[in-house]
Amino acid sequence: NAPDTEERSSTRAYQGTYSWKVAHNGAAGKGIVNNGNNITAGIVYYVSARIWSVKGTCIMELTDSHWHDSDSHFITSKTGEWELLEGYAICDTSNSASNMFFRTNSSADTEFYVDDVKVHPVNGTPAILLNMNAVDFTGDTP
Repeated sequence: NAPDTEERSSTRAYQGTYSWKVAHNGAAGKGIVNNGNNITAGIVYYVSARIWSVKGTCIMELTDSHWHDSDSHFITSKTGEWELLEGYAICDTSNSASNMFFRTNSSADTEFYVDDVKVHPVNGTPAILLNMNAVDFTGDTP
């Protein structure tokens, strides 16, 4: 689903000289894909990107079948500044070209810039915490 505009741009850059500009008038789900992510089954990954929304909102999605929750998504809430979208995802199936999408989130006119995209394995083993709430955590450990 190609947007009206998707191009390398020097208008905004979080790091370096360029970012990737995405602009579309009037449709949700238009955007770009980062598909060079080499992932391994059973590993937890930290995923992040810096987004500068000029207008509208951007959604960062992990939507292919290689991720444990194949509908993980993160949505921008700010305009006019760099916003960090970040999260963790578990890989179910190894793949050398897993997808990370950056799309328009509504039918409103949208323009945003994407920079500093990261997909890194996290040290440790995925686990499920039982009988704990967020208030049970102090510092960096439960």
